[in-house]
Amino acid sequence: RPISATSIPGMLSMFQNEWDDLMLEQHELRQQLFTTRKELSHALYQHEAACRVIARLSKELDQSRAANTTLQLQVAEKEAQLVEIISKREDE
Repeated sequence: RPISATSIPGMLSMFQNEWDDLMLEQHELRQQLFTTRKELSHALYQHEAACRVIARLSKELDQSRAANTTLQLQVAEKEAQLVEIISKREDE
């Protein structure tokens, strides 16, 4: 045992030091927790925003594909009409 632990004032001083150390550690842990919560909140916000962007881009991609398919069908239709007109003129 340390010499300071052999007297009541020495023990009280040791207990006070231990208490102070515990309170300081608790304060540091609370600060770390607060910082971690802020970082998590920010990361979740970024993740949610990224999910919204992905959903919007996916919707736009689907719309673009549908428009492309429609245009391809219209082009094929016009080509068929052109071929028909050309073949009629050649027959004349």
